[in-house]
Amino acid sequence: MPTPPTMIRDHALRQLFALPLLLSSTLTLSACGSASAPPRPATTLASTPALAPTARIDAIPSSLIVVPIDPAWVFRIDDAGTGRLDDGRKLNVRFARINIDRVALLEGVGPRRQEWLPAPAIWSSAPLHVPSDAPAVAPAQTSTPVMAIEFPAIPAGRYLDVAGKRWAINWVASPHDTMAARPPAAQSESLALWRPTLPPAGAVSPVFAAYSRPESLSPIGRWRYRMLTDGLAPPGVSDVAATSPLPAFDDPLVEAIARQNESRWQSALALLWSVDPDLAWRVKLRLTGVMDFGEGVVAPAWPTDHAILDLLLADLLDPVLSPS
Repeated sequence: MPTPPTMIRDHALRQLFALPLLLSSTLTLSACGSASAPPRPATTLASTPALAPTARIDAIPSSLIVVPIDPAWVFRIDDAGTGRLDDGRKLNVRFARINIDRVALLEGVGPRRQEWLPAPAIWSSAPLHVPSDAPAVAPAQTSTPVMAIEFPAIPAGRYLDVAGKRWAINWVASPHDTMAARPPAAQSESLALWRPTLPPAGAVSPVFAAYSRPESLSPIGRWRYRMLTDGLAPPGVSDVAATSPLPAFDDPLVEAIARQNESRWQSALALLWSVDPDLAWRVKLRLTGVMDFGEGVVAPAWPTDHAILDLLLADLLDPVLSPS
């Protein structure tokens, strides 16, 4: 059986474990200077994202999955509303656009002091309107066009056809099922994977609280905030998430994006743990890396390139590359 480093692309892992180069002395000086008066988020913030079209859909049974689509893809309005799996089942599909609006920097945080982090943004969704009398239209390129698909409980079917375009379907196994396939002795050790990664110094650092809070308010960053605070534990595994749950996003599509990212990372970590528990934990630590400058100043040092993170996640879940 191949080991994880040979199952996933080497450059994705190298990027993940590379030390951040943008944390300069400016960060050290400014962060230390703010220890007594930490910055506060001024509004609902989130990391500016990279939602990119993909030829494969990681489908989660009984879930609403949001799939970015190519802005240049031309579809007919009559085709909207229905998708068909290759086993004949029809799925409800609706087209929408995800709006990502940049907002002000964190209150009290100058641009040089958070320049290594993605710019904050506010997420929302809106219907993708097309004129009923137009024979064919393309989604506007000013926002990210998506399709929202309601997947069934039974994971069957390899392809999904929508409006003349085909996507490969990869049914993502739940972390519970992946870990249940391991011997009982190994299963008893699986709780270690779902420990929170936030170090004690970070838990009491007001500076870190201000810098990390935007991740909790981003649908593509909430998984990381949960790794830090509740371990991203699946339901029923840990009491931490149950006692301190993060509020759901008001927008159903934004919440669906957050949930599917959390579920995909849970499944990817479980798959990696099933062949190399130590590497799974190291990956989790690197995804949530921090730097401790002392005197209560802890700052994010995690990878922020969503293209690299998406590549790594896609490879970890790839049915060809993943362990059988």
